[in-house]
Amino acid sequence: MHNSYSDIVDRIKEQPIWWDNNGVPRYEKFRPYLMPDIYADEAVLYLIECQGCGTEFQVAETHSFKDIMRAMRGVCSHLSEEEQKELIRKQSEASTLASQIKSGYLHYGDPPNTGCCGAGSTMNCMDIKVLEYWKKANFEWVRDSQLEIDLSDADWNNG
Repeated sequence: MHNSYSDIVDRIKEQPIWWDNNGVPRYEKFRPYLMPDIYADEAVLYLIECQGCGTEFQVAETHSFKDIMRAMRGVCSHLSEEEQKELIRKQSEASTLASQIKSGYLHYGDPPNTGCCGAGSTMNCMDIKVLEYWKKANFEWVRDSQLEIDLSDADWNNG
């Protein structure tokens, strides 16, 4: 469940355009560099809906190699350095946003806590569509529209 951020939302007349991976409301057009993880190498903006009432939200999240390193720290300490590098490489490839999109398992989790309905902020969301997919190449963000696909038929959303 995300924080409601009512201290921000209640002071601004416009509705947020999108919400970041922490459920923080954003009021500027989505750009990957506006995300909280400055080390991110992938970013996605996608459409979700509240499982309780169907309210739609544009949400974003990122992926970075730093996330993989943090998750793997200590997990593979018994392996040789070469084995650790190979395991981290495989884990990194499997957990990219691109691989999640392609497999149909990109998932935001709880919708932003807006009070859209009584249970909405405590329920999972339905993932609808990838609106924008971005990847860093040579330290520049590049959009790849081939990964901007419908997610509503994914197994995750159907059961």
